[in-house]
Amino acid sequence: MSAREIMYSLILLVLAAGLWQLLKEEEPAIISDPQTQEAVPGYYLNTAELTRYNKDGQVEYTISAEKIVQDLSSNALNLSNIQVKYHAQGNWIVKADKAVLPASRENISFSGNVIAAQSDQNKTSFKSESLNYNIANQVLSTQDSIRAIKGQQIITANGMTLDMQNERIKLLSRVKIRFLP
Repeated sequence: MSAREIMYSLILLVLAAGLWQLLKEEEPAIISDPQTQEAVPGYYLNTAELTRYNKDGQVEYTISAEKIVQDLSSNALNLSNIQVKYHAQGNWIVKADKAVLPASRENISFSGNVIAAQSDQNKTSFKSESLNYNIANQVLSTQDSIRAIKGQQIITANGMTLDMQNERIKLLSRVKIRFLP
């Protein structure tokens, strides 16, 4: 399921809730004050889990969030306490305090205690304060300092780009590598 399909699913959920409200025969509250209208989200979900399946019925990824809120003015999605499990390309899991998915749905920006970890035998993990994921190119990147662990290596650097499709990493500056005994 693409980000667009997720968005359509969420819109359908909101429409279903709206229809249910209409069937209750209650007058909907009309917000005429522009300042109040801007503060009201387009929709929100609490304790949400969204799963995308491929054509063969296998899970591609699962997004879990404590809260998902649509910013009505920009159509961006703001997610709190998010976890994304990518079941392809080495089974990656990304956790963060917050994430923003802009209206274009081309990338997702994670922030606050970001951890990206691979769950295979050669486990690789990254920790940073921010991480951007370009969905189309499957590239993780940050300008912040990172701490990476791969096997017996601990790597620290300022800035990183990880091409998940080609399994290539580029560390930008102040790179230090320490080998554990």
